[in-house]
Amino acid sequence: MLAFRPVEAGSDLGRAVAELLRNGADQTVLRRLDRAAVAAVAADVYGAVPDDSLLALAEGAQGNPFFLLELLSGLREEHLVSLDAGRAVLMEARLPRRVGEGMRRRLARMSPGARNVAAVAASMGRRFTVGQLAAVLEVPASALLDPVQELIGSDLLAEVGQMLCFTHDLNREASSGTPRGCWPCKPRPAATPLRPAGGSRRWERKSACRCSRFLRSTRLTIRSWSASRWPAETRSWPSR
Repeated sequence: MLAFRPVEAGSDLGRAVAELLRNGADQTVLRRLDRAAVAAVAADVYGAVPDDSLLALAEGAQGNPFFLLELLSGLREEHLVSLDAGRAVLMEARLPRRVGEGMRRRLARMSPGARNVAAVAASMGRRFTVGQLAAVLEVPASALLDPVQELIGSDLLAEVGQMLCFTHDLNREASSGTPRGCWPCKPRPAATPLRPAGGSRRWERKSACRCSRFLRSTRLTIRSWSASRWPAETRSWPSR
């Protein structure tokens, strides 16, 4: 028996799966859990009916069974859920360390460019475009195609029309706390417009402010990515 997340057809695992299917192997695709199933899993883990706040946090897994169990198990390990009169009550709404550590392990197996794109994208809200990512990183949009495709192939990002989004909120929140990779860029000034088509000036100011705070707070260290195009030096952007 082989269990795996969605993979790219051209990857080693993708080719192995295709070969098994050609040789007669059966494949079962597990669909996302609905709200009732999420509640049932939580009740099974805690032996009690989950309250509304716990269910709201659990729904951040978007019905992914693996991440749902990681979240529920982590909450239990860190005593963030208490049992009261047959109900499982969420004491503090935050991601347990277990979820963040799992995300760091996943991203550690990816390229530095993909890690950095994931970390920056996590600061940009629920949906964004490749163009907006390129604007924040100040690199050509074409330079992001491989890192973005790597994140999509790893089931961290998904395409929704012309937009990109994280496959679920747990991925986005966990990615925002991961160490950044290397990318030849500098912070975009807070006044730079990043407004989507038809967006408001208020959205523009909020988005630019959010990215500016993110870049200042993390004090990104940017290293050379391509010696043929970028100087071989390390730049550290100070807080302002």
